[in-house]
Amino acid sequence: MDYTIILGFMKLIEQTIGLYSDLLAADFPTPGGGSTAALNGVLGCSFIMKIARITLKKGKAAGNTALLRRIIDEAESLRQELLGLVDDDTEAYNGIMAALAAPQSTADEQGRQRERLRGALKAAIEIPLRILQTSLAALDLAWQLSENYYAGTASDLALAALNLEAAARGAYLTVRINLNHLSDTGTAGGRAETSGGSKGIAGADLSDAEYLQYKARESAARLAEAEGMAHRIYDGVKTLLCGEVTGDAES
Repeated sequence: MDYTIILGFMKLIEQTIGLYSDLLAADFPTPGGGSTAALNGVLGCSFIMKIARITLKKGKAAGNTALLRRIIDEAESLRQELLGLVDDDTEAYNGIMAALAAPQSTADEQGRQRERLRGALKAAIEIPLRILQTSLAALDLAWQLSENYYAGTASDLALAALNLEAAARGAYLTVRINLNHLSDTGTAGGRAETSGGSKGIAGADLSDAEYLQYKARESAARLAEAEGMAHRIYDGVKTLLCGEVTGDAES
């Protein structure tokens, strides 16, 4: 199969699971880690919605109907955002490949190519950071749900947390590898000549070096928060299922 046709004209989120798996297994750089991290996040959000809906259907809301409905609505919003990021991440990486293929025959062309590559790399940093941030927001919903759900969906709750943790970890490592690539462009020591630097906290201009440090700190802090929340949810489910026999099986 000529996968380049699919990659060039069709969105990944419109493909079957089997075809996405084929694309992931092929010798193409995309789809890759960031896109798949977003997909993990989609699955986590979907589990959250399923658990909340089953809890309502089973009449187990225990006075928390409004909370569960809000969780469903917010999880759906995050799910849609992550679905878009599945393709956004692939497009960002394709932008890096296009920049690498740009002409570099003259000094002017080399300068333009470096600026184009810098911009493409920054896009490829910002998008997985959004995946990380969105996954963290979804984990917060899973945490709220962990105290207000039908016990028969406990294993689904653990899978929600694990998928969202995988999304956060995958997104974090995608941020870090692209930060490394940006550093390797040889321009991280000074301000961007044509872009005027990057925008950081409160819109302040940042040199590329400051940008690297800021994004590294931001992504690491987000990851630590996501991992902590996911582990608390998973450990709670494990204690429930392995430390106590509830007899409340999912049906």
